[in-house]
Amino acid sequence: MAYQERYPLNDSPSGDTKREAILKNRQEMLNIADEIDKKSNGNGGGGGLRNRVLTGNSVGGQYNYLSGDNLSVTIDGTVTPIVVSFANGFDNNGAVDYVKSLTARVTPWSLPASATSYLYLDYNATTGAINYDSTTIAPIISNTTPDATDHDSNYYNELLGKSFAYNGAQWVEKIRVFVAKVITNSTSVAKIEYINRSDSTITSNMIGNATIVDYNLSKNSVGTMQLKDKSVTADKLGDDVTKVINNVLDKVYPVGSIYCSIVSTNPHTLFGFGAWEYIEQGRVLLSQGSNYKAGSTGGEATHTLNVNEMPQHSHSTNSAGDHTHTGTTSWADLQGEFGTGNSTPGVFYAASTWGIFSNNGRRGNNGNNGSENSNGDRSERIKINASHNHTFTTTTNGSHTHSITNTGGSAAHNNMQPYLAVYMWKRVS
Repeated sequence: MAYQERYPLNDSPSGDTKREAILKNRQEMLNIADEIDKKSNGNGGGGGLRNRVLTGNSVGGQYNYLSGDNLSVTIDGTVTPIVVSFANGFDNNGAVDYVKSLTARVTPWSLPASATSYLYLDYNATTGAINYDSTTIAPIISNTTPDATDHDSNYYNELLGKSFAYNGAQWVEKIRVFVAKVITNSTSVAKIEYINRSDSTITSNMIGNATIVDYNLSKNSVGTMQLKDKSVTADKLGDDVTKVINNVLDKVYPVGSIYCSIVSTNPHTLFGFGAWEYIEQGRVLLSQGSNYKAGSTGGEATHTLNVNEMPQHSHSTNSAGDHTHTGTTSWADLQGEFGTGNSTPGVFYAASTWGIFSNNGRRGNNGNNGSENSNGDRSERIKINASHNHTFTTTTNGSHTHSITNTGGSAAHNNMQPYLAVYMWKRVS
């Protein structure tokens, strides 16, 4: 419901002057703020009026306006309005705040399973709309810009009166109020804790009701100290530190995580928790996805190429073998009997014109068939008919084939990238 001034401006003779009414109303607002700060811890009280839930449904002094259903969270302002103060820095007139009331019942948060989520409200100063969202990174209060590497880290700067969120590259301003921390198991909401602004604020040397004092550790001894109802002794300190370290390591190496080392020591021996399964030799890690499901195995150290995997190529031979043969014919001196007259057949016959020859040469030509010389020798002039032809044929056919023999040993080739061999373990429980 809207705030009503207890001392309205009334400058009648029987009423307060404007100045008096303003002063009284100002004091009333301070009294309201003081009462809010005095509310018990754990219900959202403390931390001033800026950037927090001012009021909402409560039971036994504890806020009770959130409820869980499976992995969803509902916020209900139907019975008691939830009043939220959004801080947005300062201007020339002072602090800039937006006070908004939530009067409906909605279920805007769907949370991841087995996680701790931090619920927040965002205010849009342009449209007046309120948006709901969450992050798994705990918000902090810091008057200096913290280092951040995680997307959606958040912090509230009390000096500036502004909220900031890290977008992966830089801090950006947000009009944002965190309302609760919600812890889920695998199926449902297990716990809801309303955020108390004062729990996250450290002033002077106080944390809650405990006092931080200087203590000399130069002699390597720790005496008994008191932090609220917790005592720290020299005998217990080592065990407590070990538990803290193991708790951190248990979160760093949850079930399903991989541990690598060049030392063969089982991680259970190192950490003191979990069951670890050794990963068979020769395995490398591959980012999972739609083509490679998490936990699946594959690949091979060596591989033999099949026909389809060989580079495309061809073999060829030249069948051209055409050629020719050439030859010559010759004849030697021919001897043989001959007849007289032109009509005698054979390769020798008497020429129609002839002469007589002797050892001394030709003596005459009288047209007779022959003559004798003084020694009684007789020669005939003859004609040799040796004119003839030889015909032979050669072909140009010379086609032939070449045989190409196989080569290579069909051995598998190495299929491994350069590597560093390590011991690899997978946590199974």
